[in-house]
Amino acid sequence: MATASAMSSSSSRRLDSLSWEERVQILREHFQLKGYRVHSGLQFGCELVLYADEPGKVHSDFCVHLVGSGTELNLDVGLQQFLLFSTLAMLM
Repeated sequence: MATASAMSSSSSRRLDSLSWEERVQILREHFQLKGYRVHSGLQFGCELVLYADEPGKVHSDFCVHLVGSGTELNLDVGLQQFLLFSTLAMLM
């Protein structure tokens, strides 16, 4: 029986062999299965934008940015950016 760390490293190696476009396609299909309408987010500086309804009716709910498997994420910075953009949205 495989250990969790062995399975994790095996999955990581498989992901590393995929191209950027293949990874984006996997994300696109995942979020479509979750019920989101998925569009390219390149004009917004991300890979995908997710809508709960027609884009003409609502603003996007999420912007999805794909990062490399070796990338360290600083959640404090992400939270600060979220709060900043939430505050700006309320002021508009």
